[in-house]
Amino acid sequence: MIRAAADIVRRNLQARFGIPRTVAGLETRWALFGLGKFGGVAMGYASDIEVLFVYSDSGHTDGPEVVENSEYFDNFVRLLAEVVKAKREGIFHVDTRLRPYGAGGPMACSLESFCRYYGPGGPAHAYERLALARLRTVGGDPALGAQVERLRDEFVYSVRHVNIHELRDLRARQLSEKAAPDRYNAKFSPGALVDLEYDVQILQVTHGGQSPRLRTPRIHEALSALSELGVLTPDESRRLATAYYFLRQLINGLRMLRGSARDLFLPPEGSDEFAHLARRMGYQRGGELEPEQQLRVDFETHTAVVRAFMEHHFGRDSMPGQAVGNVADLVLSETVPPDLRSRILIKAGFRDTERANVNLRKLAGAAQQELFARLAVLACDFLRRAADPDMALNNWERFARSLPDAPGTPGTPGTPGSPAHFQLLLSQPRRLEILMGIFSASQFLADTLIRNPDFFDWVTNSTILHAERPREVIESDLRAFVSGCTRADQPNGLRRFFTIGPGGSFHPACPGMGLGKRRRRQHTGTANIGKQFLHSGFRQIRWRRVEL
Repeated sequence: MIRAAADIVRRNLQARFGIPRTVAGLETRWALFGLGKFGGVAMGYASDIEVLFVYSDSGHTDGPEVVENSEYFDNFVRLLAEVVKAKREGIFHVDTRLRPYGAGGPMACSLESFCRYYGPGGPAHAYERLALARLRTVGGDPALGAQVERLRDEFVYSVRHVNIHELRDLRARQLSEKAAPDRYNAKFSPGALVDLEYDVQILQVTHGGQSPRLRTPRIHEALSALSELGVLTPDESRRLATAYYFLRQLINGLRMLRGSARDLFLPPEGSDEFAHLARRMGYQRGGELEPEQQLRVDFETHTAVVRAFMEHHFGRDSMPGQAVGNVADLVLSETVPPDLRSRILIKAGFRDTERANVNLRKLAGAAQQELFARLAVLACDFLRRAADPDMALNNWERFARSLPDAPGTPGTPGTPGSPAHFQLLLSQPRRLEILMGIFSASQFLADTLIRNPDFFDWVTNSTILHAERPREVIESDLRAFVSGCTRADQPNGLRRFFTIGPGGSFHPACPGMGLGKRRRRQHTGTANIGKQFLHSGFRQIRWRRVEL
């Protein structure tokens, strides 16, 4: 599209001014470059088309109207921006602001001006040099395009020419101007898209002198090259690539939802707009989690991944503005400030924040951080509605330690259990919710499950938990139970029957479990047990008194 528009403009200008030529009479070469998302081959819905225009020589045109080359190419860029128009305001536009000297400079840049501005000792801001990491030839003379790209490599891929402090100051200004303290901006808030892009580009510039593969405008290629060079681990590279595509999808969804490229603030959780955004991004109904729950888990996990990346490579001070975070940050980061950690855990419903943090760290383990970060966000969402979040988290950590590390191998105290447990809960969130309900509501049931972890599959099977037991089955169980009870054990034994079935297994109709069942079913199960106890128990043995 840009090349076609440039060809239309060139023909119109040449009909009026002729061909621009050098002082020696040769035809002046020109090249058009993409920057930003356009240069990085990462255009999204309503992305601006950022361009830089460079011509080779001074001189003048040879047509009916003779003008200087500088004027000719200024007209070229201005008309190009007018030819490419969106039908709706705020969707996208051709953006030429990244040229030398910005709005105060000429629309088109001579090769000499390019070298003077971006070269050693030139006045270019660190951000402008960093932006050249996404420079890519998109039109015009290929030889001039290749020459400018070689000059870019020389000017940019040397750490002494990129001032990190200037970049941090700019990032802080962006945050104050484009974000809000009580709302999250998907592009400019801490851990959002700009932080990921800036810091990957900084790593490119820092290490680009060692590896030509890092001199690429495509961020996924840069992440792969950083991994090959050993700057990022393969897992870190993969996590950042996933976070990058999520954040781009989030921004696309916001723009489509609102019909504008400018408003990138997330809607409030629980609002209709948040639910619409989740569906717009492709999250589907029909699973164990609603689309908005899926979006929330992904959002909190991916932004925490970006913040952990920044902290690891540049220090926590590199993050702009007030410290922010969520439960995933506590799992992925080693240096969350104590005051922020307390705020996060209090918001999640915990009273003993120190103990909760210890439980989370033990559950995560050294090798399970990424998996557990996502699971922790989901678990804390359930625990906000639980009776006792502190008790639930502590019981969960104890239960994880009781699991085998591998088939047939007992768990080692103080270490997390099998990764399969966390993977199962993440893939079946309903089981996680049931488990948190048990661990939060009854210490007796939690202790029983911890002592007998093989009960886990049975007790978290929602089909079993929600099934109403037929009267005949309850009567048969009660007869078998009563016939095996001694008189001394009758009172306590009967209480256990309401929570523990014959053989020591959890009883699915027990009224204390709840676990998301409808209240009517709880009452039905309790009533059936009561009826059969009166009908069968008293008839078979003559108890004078049973204490319930």
